[in-house]
Order: sequence, then structure tokens, then C-alpha cells
Amino acid sequence: MTEPPRTRLRAARNRRGLTLQELSTLTGVPTAVISETERGVHVPRGDHVVMLYRYLRLDLDDVMHDLGMERVPRGAIPRKEVKTTAAK
Repeated sequence: MTEPPRTRLRAARNRRGLTLQELSTLTGVPTAVISETERGVHVPRGDHVVMLYRYLRLDLDDVMHDLGMERVPRGAIPRKEVKTTAAK
């Protein structure tokens, strides 16, 4: 079973021995946002999630899952062919 985002975030912060204020200073995410996210009373903006998860070195798949996104397998979306014209 996958742990909820708030548990994952708090556990990663605690493993690194960081206070809410320290993590806020290091990531630029407001302390209140981190605290409310860890308590499950706030859903942070996507950029805040990315900054926190990147700093705490949490898996990108976890970020996508926590944002409610599904991972798209490589090659699942066909590339659009781009036609170019030669300069004359």
C-alpha cells in the first residue's frame, strides 16, 4: 500500500532531520503550506510539490501519483511529424 502524500513528506523531512522552517528556507515553500500539507488540510500547488519532492529526493512517480496524475509509458503518445521546408 502506498503511503499518503502527507506521511511521505513528513517522513522524508524527518529522515533528513529538518524542521518545517528549515525545509521552507531551503525550498522557498512557505512553512504554513508544508505544515498544512503534512497534516492533510491543504493540497499544495504543483510547483510547491515539485520543489519539496525534488529537495527531499522523493521519486517522480510519487509526485505524479500525489498530484493525481498517471505515468504515461514512454512511446505511448505518438510523436507528431514535423515537416520542415528548406531555406532558399
